Amino acid sequence: MQTVRWSDEATTDLVEIIDYIEQRNATAAQSLYADLLRVHHERIGAWILEQAGIVFDAKAEPGKLQLVAG
Repeated sequence: MQTVRWSDEATTDLVEIIDYIEQRNATAAQSLYADLLRVHHERIGAWILEQAGIVFDAKAEPGKLQLVAG
C-alpha cells in the first residue's frame, strides 16, 4: 500500500479551487440580490407614480421607470 502525502502544491491547488467556488457563489448571490431589489424598486416607483396620478404603462415601456433629476 502506498502512502499519499500532501505537498505544498496540492494544498495550494485546493485553496485556489475553494477560493474560486466561493467567488463564483458570491457573484451569483450578488446578481440575485440585485434582481430582487430591481423588482421592488420598480413596484415602489410605479406606486409613487400612481399616487401622484401619473399614468405609466410599464409593459409598454419596460425599463423606462427611472429616476430623473431636474
